[in-house]
Amino acid sequence: MKKFLKIGCSTLFLVVVVFVVVIFIIAPTPMRFVKALPHLPKYVMCITYEDNGEYGKALNCFSELIISQPEAYNYLQRGLLLEKMVRYEEAMKDYKTAVKLDPKEGKAYYRMGTIYEKDGKYKEAIDSYTNAIKCYPNEGYYYYKRGKLYLELGDETLAKKDFTRSCELKGYGCGYLEDLR
Repeated sequence: MKKFLKIGCSTLFLVVVVFVVVIFIIAPTPMRFVKALPHLPKYVMCITYEDNGEYGKALNCFSELIISQPEAYNYLQRGLLLEKMVRYEEAMKDYKTAVKLDPKEGKAYYRMGTIYEKDGKYKEAIDSYTNAIKCYPNEGYYYYKRGKLYLELGDETLAKKDFTRSCELKGYGCGYLEDLR
């Protein structure tokens, strides 16, 4: 009986932790939480596959999850996995779907910007970083990434403005800012 209680308590603790994560991270609104709850075991399984390096299984898992719950967050998660697998075109499709479903999904805009940047499409990357900043105006790294591109394109004024904001928020870009003074 005591052994069962120990297992039961640790399991209960895990369920409470997962519940809190779902409420505050995965589903920031109550309706999203209610919709996400039945799919939580599937989501945990997908993340476990990914954490164990079983990307093929994780990809199948996220694809099944998207069929049953086509939410922006699930597309974002699958996009992140596809990016790890160096499948950038597919990742970009998922990020675009994520922002179509939820225009406030700032991380999807940010990830789109990184892919555009890798492809040398700096203007598209700047647009994506700008959208990410609109969603998360206090995320200093987004200003830093955009500032580096402005600098790359020769616009020191806008670069300086972004590095100043980035440096104020998170300390990123302070070295670039010093060089521009």
